[in-house]
Amino acid sequence: MPDFLSFINEILWGSVMIYLLLGAGVWFTWRTKYIQFRYIRQFSRSLKKSLQPQPGGLTSFQ
Repeated sequence: MPDFLSFINEILWGSVMIYLLLGAGVWFTWRTKYIQFRYIRQFSRSLKKSLQPQPGGLTSFQ
């Protein structure tokens, strides 16, 4: 039994897992219509805006 579990462990945490994770990333990118590329400017502007302290307010990192 431990040999079987060791074999399964080697398969899942080897190259099979890498290909599954890469495939899932490509699939989610395609299904969300490449949102991480389309809105990169908005994400960066939002992050820069949140780093500037507002008078009497807190930044998102405080």
